[in-house]
Amino acid sequence: MNKYALPLLLLLLVCFIQSCLDSFQDHAVNPVEQPYYRLWGQVIDGGTDSTVVNARIIITMTYAQSGESYAGDTAPTDTILADGEGYYSIDSLYLGQYLVQVYQEEELCFSKAIDFFQYSDRNYNIIIPAPPEIDFKGLVNRCGTSIKVMKATLILTPIELEAGAVMDTRESETTDAGRYVFKDVYPGYYKVEGYKWSYQPATVYVTVTDDGSDVFEFDFCMSYISPP
Repeated sequence: MNKYALPLLLLLLVCFIQSCLDSFQDHAVNPVEQPYYRLWGQVIDGGTDSTVVNARIIITMTYAQSGESYAGDTAPTDTILADGEGYYSIDSLYLGQYLVQVYQEEELCFSKAIDFFQYSDRNYNIIIPAPPEIDFKGLVNRCGTSIKVMKATLILTPIELEAGAVMDTRESETTDAGRYVFKDVYPGYYKVEGYKWSYQPATVYVTVTDDGSDVFEFDFCMSYISPP
């Protein structure tokens, strides 16, 4: 090998490393500006197909394309009002995942996560779900028997509702015939908890579907514990 080859290779390697360090330091001091994108659309009442004016829209970033996750007060948030024709527009969004929430007269009526990873502006119409009309009902038996569990406290907790619907946790009590009902619920995924003295607490998960009948039936059981 030429006696000058090795020193030359070392010199080139040092220059390459120094160039990388300079580039890194420059980006740290003057980071490359990320592009902004626009999210726009109209707020529509799904029950009447009419536009919703002056709704308050809150859009919160939950995950950035660069890898950061956000929660609580640290999450970047934009708040705007829909105009007199129900239109809204946000012009300064980075690529990522966002939680879109809509309030009417201070009441939350829409909440849904959306992905915003396309390298262009996006049209997104917000459809506020129509009022729910499904009665979620059923029977609670003692496990392994046909004995009805009466006066049990049941708690229904929404986990993931369809189409951005919003619903609070509900509570019900079984009748003397072991029947229960939660009136006017949305289609979606729920947790059902059952509590009664001398029975083990029960937890079941169920997906409520809408088959057009306005009634969803779901029976389950609770395990009896012999009193001490």
